[in-house]
Amino acid sequence: MFLHNLDDTDKTILDLLEKDGRITYAEIARHTHLSRVAVRDRVKSLSDRGVISRFTVQVNAAAVGYNTLAFLHLSLAPGAHKQVAAKMSACSNITQVLSTTGATILHVQGFFRGVDHLNQFVRDEVGTLPGVLSVETHLVLENHKMFQCIV
Repeated sequence: MFLHNLDDTDKTILDLLEKDGRITYAEIARHTHLSRVAVRDRVKSLSDRGVISRFTVQVNAAAVGYNTLAFLHLSLAPGAHKQVAAKMSACSNITQVLSTTGATILHVQGFFRGVDHLNQFVRDEVGTLPGVLSVETHLVLENHKMFQCIV
């Protein structure tokens, strides 16, 4: 049997946890018709198997003054990839740094206080990094779906 096979109960548990990470085992038990102990064991198993990688809080960026979401596509010089990725990953307002195929090598997602903050970040932070050949920015106009479970 494949290690990460999930049954309908596992999927329900993941869905409930994704919607409310603070949901109690008792509440999950009511939805799944399991005991609290059985729910606890299932959640532990999902964690042990790596299906649940961590429990966290999703902060509403706009509520803390970061109301502009943007994607930065960075083209890099040969040999600069690891250093630029590390620098981008260290920025607190950057939420994703992904290596990609195609003309753009690094895909960066971040939240900014506004367009002026984004411009300053691109000019003073990204643009000064050795090995960055070009930066293409894309503003997100509307978020339809983000951070939802794939099962």
